[in-house]
Amino acid sequence: MPEGPRVTTDEQMPSRPYEGVRDLALLRGFLSALNTEGSPQSCWHPGDLVWTVFQNKHFDPHENIRLREDANGLAGFAVLEEPDGVVAQVRPALRGVLEERMLRRAAEKLADPARNPGAGI
Repeated sequence: MPEGPRVTTDEQMPSRPYEGVRDLALLRGFLSALNTEGSPQSCWHPGDLVWTVFQNKHFDPHENIRLREDANGLAGFAVLEEPDGVVAQVRPALRGVLEERMLRRAAEKLADPARNPGAGI
């Protein structure tokens, strides 16, 4: 996977929602590349993503998956898991700053009482 400079602002790498089958293929390819690199860090198998998207009829990938892209392509993505989980998958060269930003956004979303009525208990 292409490596790039560390990104420091959201303007350089905005977040966008999952948009459908085309994104599913993009995310599966991203995970395949991460697994092929043999990174010592843990990452999902592409089948984990497919299972997450299709196994639960109440899971809305358009609402619960966000992608981050930069000039080098897909930089990472995050999946919100109810009631209070998040999975973040990030290009190895961007780990740290990007993961922190993704996890912070997920925590804010999961803490929203409109989304998660048990938040804050």
